[in-house]
Amino acid sequence: MQPLDFVLFAHGAFDKGITGRTVLQKIVYFLSVIIGEDLGYNPHFYGPYSPKVAEANSELKELNYVEETSTVYGYNNQGFEMTKYDYSLTDDGLKLLERKKKQYNLEWEQILTIANRIKSAGNMHYMELAMAAKAFMIIKQQGGISNKEIIKTKAKQLGWLIDDRSLDNALSFLEKIEIVTWN
Repeated sequence: MQPLDFVLFAHGAFDKGITGRTVLQKIVYFLSVIIGEDLGYNPHFYGPYSPKVAEANSELKELNYVEETSTVYGYNNQGFEMTKYDYSLTDDGLKLLERKKKQYNLEWEQILTIANRIKSAGNMHYMELAMAAKAFMIIKQQGGISNKEIIKTKAKQLGWLIDDRSLDNALSFLEKIEIVTWN
């Protein structure tokens, strides 16, 4: 399956839309690692980031399959605009999704099942979702064997700051979506 199809399925599985570029990247990250699809994720400021996912989403927008709306919600301390992006499938996108579901039925069912686990884990703020993705990327790099201190140390090496409360919330989310077991 191509990254374009994978991102289309992510949008389709979150039928009420996806709010934010960071959220889109993290949702697709979790879907891809659980399924075992390599979409080229690497450490980035807000956690795992994939240029392939960004390109696929841009292509879906250019082809009028995904609609992007933006809202300015404030300014940071340097005076730059902070903008929130909302994504939803267009009518053409919904038609394409129906065709692709038939072509990749097994993959669609897998993505839908995982998306439902993510949705049932609770509505997480984009920074909390980013924290969970950061923690999971570190756990994965450690071969699945890790503890909170190792996660915080590795995060610091990557330029990420993870406090105890955020890490506890991240680990709880990862347990709820059934990709880690934490004692």
